[in-house]
Amino acid sequence: MWNELQPHHLVLLEKAHRTCLKHIQGMSKNTRTDVALSCLGIYPLESYIDKTKLLFLGQLCRTNPSKRICVLFLQGLTKYLNNPSTTFGFLPDIWKLQFEKNFLHTYASTASFPNRSTWRRNVNKAVHACVENNHASNANGDSKLVL
Repeated sequence: MWNELQPHHLVLLEKAHRTCLKHIQGMSKNTRTDVALSCLGIYPLESYIDKTKLLFLGQLCRTNPSKRICVLFLQGLTKYLNNPSTTFGFLPDIWKLQFEKNFLHTYASTASFPNRSTWRRNVNKAVHACVENNHASNANGDSKLVL
């Protein structure tokens, strides 16, 4: 259902993204990425990918359970929850991104999931908090960069 994005592919995408952002702003290639991203208020590309995966999960979980896509998703989820080591792609990625403890277990057992606007708001908050934490940890680890 989902191709697994390899780490080296993500590195190549991030490099292209950073190069474009610096070029758009007329910055040197040697400009810190944190500075280039924060000047435009843009998140790292990986954050956008993660956000899209989580929003897609919301669509899957709110789909009518009688629809084929939902049946396939639930079968894959059950297989993953029973034996995570045999599954790759979308479900392990989502598992790593869980910002609410055990929401996949809750969904699998109760079929209860937040409505679209609540889910979108929760995803946006979680992604924003993750990016802010990464920016803060990068700034704290570098004496040249002051917030």
